[in-house]
Amino acid sequence: MEYVKIVDGKPYPYTEAAFRLENKPTVYGKVIASSQLNAHGVYKVRTLPEPVEIGKKAVINDTPENVGGEWVLGWTLKPLGAEDARSLRTKLLQETDWMALSDNAMTPEWASYRQTLRDITAQEGFPYSVTWPTKP
Repeated sequence: MEYVKIVDGKPYPYTEAAFRLENKPTVYGKVIASSQLNAHGVYKVRTLPEPVEIGKKAVINDTPENVGGEWVLGWTLKPLGAEDARSLRTKLLQETDWMALSDNAMTPEWASYRQTLRDITAQEGFPYSVTWPTKP
């Protein structure tokens, strides 16, 4: 979402093309100044960086919010489904498989981490409420 237009106090998705179409008689040039957009109730929207949290997926919000005078589009973190949680567990285990080779001495911390990953599906509340282990 590039812009938002405020109509009756509510934000609606908007584009520069729509602004130019609604204001055909005015020539704005290549770049439209924020002050000109704002005068028509149109504001730039900044998308916040996507958050990352193990065991969650980031879903972009539908509606931007006005935070300190700036319109921002944020994210919501949602739990993974069963298939995605199992895939993540497998990926995390694979990242540490090299430690399980016979010529490596695995520390008790890493062994515990790997066992906790294997036991993820047995946690009460799996897959929606999972406590993911932290890498040692």
